[in-house]
Amino acid sequence: MMIGCVAFELPFQLIEFHNTLGNFPDMMSKIIAVLLGLCYYKAKSQITKFSILTILLGSFGWFPYRGYDLWFHKLSFGTFTGITKQTVKAPMKFEDREHKIIESDQFAGKFVVLDFWYSSCASCFMQFPEVQKTYEKYKENPDVEIYSIFCRMTNRLGETVETGFSLLEKAGFTFPTLSIDIEDPDFMEMGIYSFPTVIIFAPSGNIIFRGNIKNAQKYLSKLIAVPMN
Repeated sequence: MMIGCVAFELPFQLIEFHNTLGNFPDMMSKIIAVLLGLCYYKAKSQITKFSILTILLGSFGWFPYRGYDLWFHKLSFGTFTGITKQTVKAPMKFEDREHKIIESDQFAGKFVVLDFWYSSCASCFMQFPEVQKTYEKYKENPDVEIYSIFCRMTNRLGETVETGFSLLEKAGFTFPTLSIDIEDPDFMEMGIYSFPTVIIFAPSGNIIFRGNIKNAQKYLSKLIAVPMN
């Protein structure tokens, strides 16, 4: 069993390291299961066997759910929980529907939640109801600003600022929206490598969270002491 887990899978994992990182927890769970099974077989004490069995069942209950969520969050956003610390060297610049430039330092003193998405991202649209929910909860709070950021592909697809607003209006969403070109240096500075990505700016103007909307909701709730429903 160990040969099957390691000898056949490990070489492929090493050769295609970056492409198979998503399957790493699966391989590790198999190895752990085999090792724990061996320990159970060798154990003489019933207490030891019971302890091993508890660990085995607990591992298989944790890996497929919380374990995979943490791992994929790490691969997508660089952290397991989303909490980070990144100093912003210069104000980020976005455009509103009237093509007015909105700089991030205009929100100084507030927590700013930005949801980055692009037009053909199905996952982005799937999480919009949660973005809407978050906006509705905090829209009256003067210490919080929430925006979706439409990352338009101007050169590749000929998209404009209006493209993003139109898509959201047709889908029935009402949260505030700004836009940025996906090739803009400011966009590159934020280090967004997967979509959707939610970023939270602290009142100081530095980035303190990078991850998905669910973790952003939990973290924002702790920051401003307002529990999410």
